[in-house]
This record gives sequence, C-alpha cells and structure tokens, in this order.
Amino acid sequence: MKYKKLILISLTALTILSCNQSESNTSSTTEKASEVKEANDQSNPVWVVNQIFEAARNSKYESLLTLCDPNGGGDGDTKQICAVYLASKEEKDEFNSYFKFGQVIGKAVIAGDEATVQIKFGPQGNKDETMNLSKRDGKWYLRSF
Repeated sequence: MKYKKLILISLTALTILSCNQSESNTSSTTEKASEVKEANDQSNPVWVVNQIFEAARNSKYESLLTLCDPNGGGDGDTKQICAVYLASKEEKDEFNSYFKFGQVIGKAVIAGDEATVQIKFGPQGNKDETMNLSKRDGKWYLRSF
C-alpha cells in the first residue's frame, strides 16, 4: 500500500496545481480533450485501462483526459490519472515510473454498467491491483483502483 500512498500524495499535489490553472489553460485542455475524444474507442474497458500504460510508455498524456467520467464520477486516484496532462515534469516522471511497465492481466469482468480489470503496475510492474470502471452512455470510464 506504500506505493498507493506515494501516488496519492503526488497526484494530490497535481490536483491542487490543476485547480490553480488559468482559464486559458482550462480552455486549451478542454479543446485537447475534444480532439482526443474523437480518436478514442471507449467501448472496451481493457482498452481504457491500456491507455494509462500507453501514456506512461510514450509520454503522451492527452488520451488520459477523456478516461474519467465527464459528470465527475470516480475517486481521487483516477481523477489524478486523468489530470496527468497538467502535471509538472516530476509528477509525469513519477506517473511514468509506476505505469510504464503496467499490463492488463486476463479479461475484464463486466457486470452491467460496472467492470473490473486486473492489472500489474509499479516500478517493476509486479504490483497487483484492480481497476474499476463504470459505463455511461456506452463508454467506459475509470472509477477507482
């Protein structure tokens, strides 16, 4: 659980930082999210989770902007993942170190509008975790982990 606390502390700082962004940054972030949304296929919960790992491997964080519920659902951890685009270089580096070796283990378990996806993540890619997702309007969004 040490790694979750480290991530939570780092990403809490990110949330505070993102709340202090100017209106122009918010506007450009919204525009970027709209561009990315067109390329996303969020009909598969495994695809959604894999976007986290791809972002960490490629340092391309734009795809993360659309992975959280647009109505504000989800816990603080997942909201912070979605906000990595606005993070400092140090916070992005930390995000990368925890998720670049991540992978989905098995298939998603779907029960109605809820899904769970088992993953491995962490600096060595050996930490077990479950990503929980919710479906809204035919798209899967990160809910908690």
